[in-house]
Amino acid sequence: MKTLLARPKIRRVLHAFNWTTFARSFPWLTLALGLSITFLVWRHEKQLLQHEEQARFQALLAETGSNIKERMRIYEQVLRGAQGLFASTGMVTREQFRLYAEKLALAQNYPGIQGVGFALAIAPEQRAAHIEQVRAEGFPKYDILPSGQRAIYTSVLFLEPFSVRNQRAFGYDMYADRGQRQEAMDLARDQNRVSISGIVTLQMEIDANVQPGFLMYLPVYKNGRPIATVAQRRAALQGWMYAPFRVHDLMQGILRKGNADIAIQVYDGSEARPQKLMYHGSAGADFTATRSWQNGMAVDVANRKWSVVLQGMPARLASHQWDKAQQVAAIGAAMSVLLAFITGLLAKMQIQALKVTEAMRLSSLVYQNSNQGMVVTDARGMIVSVNPAFTVITGYEEDDVLGQQPRIWKSGRHDSEFYRTMWQSLQQNKQWQGEIWNRRKSGEIFAEYLVLNAILNREGKVDGYVCLYSDLTEKKRSDELIWKQINFDSLTGYPNRHMLQDRMAIAINRFRVDQAPFAFLLIDLDNFNNINDTLGHHVGDLLLVELAHRLAACIGEADTLARFGGDEFAIIYQLGDERPDAASLAQQIISGLTASFSVQGETVFATVSIGITFYPQEAENVADILKNADQALFRAKHGGRNRFACFTPEMQLAAQERLALEKDLRHALERRQLIVYFQPIVDLATGNIFKAEALLRWQHPERGMISPAKFIPLAEESGLINPIGDWVFTEAAKWSRRWSQLLGRTFQVSVSK
Repeated sequence: MKTLLARPKIRRVLHAFNWTTFARSFPWLTLALGLSITFLVWRHEKQLLQHEEQARFQALLAETGSNIKERMRIYEQVLRGAQGLFASTGMVTREQFRLYAEKLALAQNYPGIQGVGFALAIAPEQRAAHIEQVRAEGFPKYDILPSGQRAIYTSVLFLEPFSVRNQRAFGYDMYADRGQRQEAMDLARDQNRVSISGIVTLQMEIDANVQPGFLMYLPVYKNGRPIATVAQRRAALQGWMYAPFRVHDLMQGILRKGNADIAIQVYDGSEARPQKLMYHGSAGADFTATRSWQNGMAVDVANRKWSVVLQGMPARLASHQWDKAQQVAAIGAAMSVLLAFITGLLAKMQIQALKVTEAMRLSSLVYQNSNQGMVVTDARGMIVSVNPAFTVITGYEEDDVLGQQPRIWKSGRHDSEFYRTMWQSLQQNKQWQGEIWNRRKSGEIFAEYLVLNAILNREGKVDGYVCLYSDLTEKKRSDELIWKQINFDSLTGYPNRHMLQDRMAIAINRFRVDQAPFAFLLIDLDNFNNINDTLGHHVGDLLLVELAHRLAACIGEADTLARFGGDEFAIIYQLGDERPDAASLAQQIISGLTASFSVQGETVFATVSIGITFYPQEAENVADILKNADQALFRAKHGGRNRFACFTPEMQLAAQERLALEKDLRHALERRQLIVYFQPIVDLATGNIFKAEALLRWQHPERGMISPAKFIPLAEESGLINPIGDWVFTEAAKWSRRWSQLLGRTFQVSVSK
């Protein structure tokens, strides 16, 4: 320094400089400079904080909408599982429904749902019998409410869990509500899809804690009935699976805790109208300020629009601004002392501000508390941070993956084309999402839903990537369980009627491609009720399992064996030049059952009757195939059982004739077309008539006199034999009494089949 000052030019400059003037003005210059710099830094930090909070606000809105959709989709699967239970058994008992709901463990696995129920559709003429049946099951006060006459009744027949609150809906006719409930039920029935109602007050509500509610419906159709058109669906309707929801309870189970500075509102419909408000949740803060944030989105929930609105001014921003004001005051006071100190302080503040901004970006509330795994990489794909949920899902700690690329947990299930398409979409659209298989640290391969988003800087260039992972393991297991319940018979393990119809549709489409015909065999176990009645249902079930194994041994891998329902099985048999024909297969099945079955120490003999039809020679669609096979089976059973019959067009004509005759027989009694003739029985020794035999005849107005051999079996099959028999007995008794009075002695009249 002394050497520098000793130079002549430096000495002249310092001598000419007015140090007094500079010293007087320095504090003011320093203060002005410090205040200016402080103001710029303060404004910059405020903008960064606002941008971060806005990003959190938008992420929370997207997450809320996604959580609502995902949760409602899960509830829909619960109803579809119950629908599958009906499809596999026809009509479910109360105990079967309770066991199904108990296995679901609704409270643990599906929070927010109030229960799972079934509402039975009841025709007016069936109402009284239905009420008596349910009362006989142990519900003496059961009734269909509200009372009154209607074109159709529905009754909440099952509702699990059968709690005190849910029992308030037992027997309730939801279809009587001509508003939201009926509209949603009609939509589900006519379109064969899930539907939810608008805002309603649930029947289970009590005065102490009434919440807005809604209901989710899914139609249940009678097995074997066509449902291609709206008219067919209405005719085939058996009832509705449904689930009631209390909106506040539901949203508390969906929304994430820890957002006291945010108000969340949910409206029914695509617009946020006050009269459509379903849910409003906030911490009591004032969100009417002009600087508050508000945004909304429409969410498609089970084919109905909901509007989700978020509003609020984060409390963290105001607190941070107060801290900054204190810092600015301290900095302003310090600047008046020394420019060097102020310069150092400003540098220190800038470094501290950058660290605070980075920490806030990486440890924001959404990032740390989300149940989705999150990974942040730089522009080269190198991992710079992961959140705790990622560690829970994959097992990798943050130190295991920092500086690595996500490829370290590749499962090997996807080829290079899959990843090439993924990165191409990411580069073009700046985002990609879909299901992917990855590997946990333990080596376990699992499914997850991945969302990739590129982070762009102000110039629009990629600054990094954010990866969001959702573990689909439980969802896959649940979907697989529901799929098996829908498509496979729980007793035999073979495909059920639902999957059989899918396989038939596939076989029909295959024929259109490669002209591969097939035969359809409908197999009925003869006199199965006798086995159940004598040996018990448990032996009958084991017999069905053994029978299924023997049937499976008769067919090949290209064929399909299914339990059609009850004691019926069905086979889709692919025909070919090198394979036995369908008749040979049927004879092989009949011959293979000559050997007895050994079931729990019991020796059981069983025979089957088989109906056969062919595609495409005799049918055009699945419904025709089932109808033709059923008619062929009817011919085989009436031919003596333990045999098979192939469908012929004459069977269709005979079935139509039998149906028309049964229809006329139902009105024959009330139209006085039935006539009782009395055949006298004469005593050969005296020549006197001492009794008579009653003979029933049917005088049809168009067909003439119809033989009892033709209409009596039809009356027995249709259940009409009871009222007809009662009428015949009444007529015989009336004439027996009249003749006894005329003859002065007892006159016997015999009544026989």
